[in-house]
Amino acid sequence: DGDLHVVAAADAASSQAAALADTRQALREAPAAPPIARAGCAMAAIGDRVFVFGGAALDDGAPLDDLVVLDLEDAAGREQRETVEFHERLERERVRRDAEDAREAKRVSYVRCRIKISRQFLH
Repeated sequence: DGDLHVVAAADAASSQAAALADTRQALREAPAAPPIARAGCAMAAIGDRVFVFGGAALDDGAPLDDLVVLDLEDAAGREQRETVEFHERLERERVRRDAEDAREAKRVSYVRCRIKISRQFLH
């Protein structure tokens, strides 16, 4: 898709924390303006996304404390990944519920057994 997303914060320390916490939301939002041309920034590629943090503005050298995220994943690839992730979450939830149901069935069986034993002693 080639979308470009920008997140900005008040200072470098808080912007790093805010950027990490808000990356998912930032990836969903379109930028208001293209990012500022920069030099001396930190960059990391994770999957189909490139994260660019900080640096200095090329025009006046002003320090930058924003996070720019370039999403290189195409729409078809994103849809396929999201479908796979959705089905993986469904499967994890099914496994969790099955385990929970098995624990409950075991507990109910134990209680029934205790009741049966108690009735035998009462007669």
